[in-house]
Amino acid sequence: MLKPTNRTFSMMTCSLLACLLPSLSAQAQSVNLVGMFQTPNTQTHSETISQLEQDANSQDCHLLREGKTLGAQGSYALQPHDSFFVLKCSQALLNQTRAQPLIEHLNQNTNNLILLEGKDNQRSGGNLTANGTQRSYIFKLSNYNNRSPKQRDVDLMQLTTGSKKPKYHYVTEASIRIDEAYGMERPDKLTIMYYQSADDGKKFRHNNPDLMKKIGQFNQDHLTQFSYISAQSNR
Repeated sequence: MLKPTNRTFSMMTCSLLACLLPSLSAQAQSVNLVGMFQTPNTQTHSETISQLEQDANSQDCHLLREGKTLGAQGSYALQPHDSFFVLKCSQALLNQTRAQPLIEHLNQNTNNLILLEGKDNQRSGGNLTANGTQRSYIFKLSNYNNRSPKQRDVDLMQLTTGSKKPKYHYVTEASIRIDEAYGMERPDKLTIMYYQSADDGKKFRHNNPDLMKKIGQFNQDHLTQFSYISAQSNR
């Protein structure tokens, strides 16, 4: 029986690294920066988004979504806001000094700026690059009580599976674990969901009272705070 040589071990190590490095690189690139703010008028919104896109491009970020927020319900004490955006960046930005110009430009013509940054844990489902102008979006902010993380994961999986079966169901486009926050206390998670239309959302909620009750029970059992924010995307 041949004994493995140092060269053999070296080749095996290189082979393993070759497999791991693309995976690590992909994980490093899945950073989303989500913002919400208040603008005085439609023109200011357009100008702010135009400047944001320039700043984002200079930081190796891509503007995926932007549009209007339509209202919020829940226990977070959020300041008024009417606009949002979603960026995808090659690396974390908020904890870097190079983020200051972007933040300063946003603060110049807006109020109540909130920025939330983290990696998207979504493995399948929504597509952040697809056109979303006809969709009815919902952003969910969540803070976990961590009393029973294992049971929370089980309950969440059951909700995720059960919500895909009914007609007019919502789709989870992104599930972001928040690492950095600006303008508010850091939540644990931001989930971006959508219905194909606002009418689909009404039908889904009306036709599935048992599922809606389970969602409410999940919030009660596992969250200390949560808020739902409705939104309409311009792209």
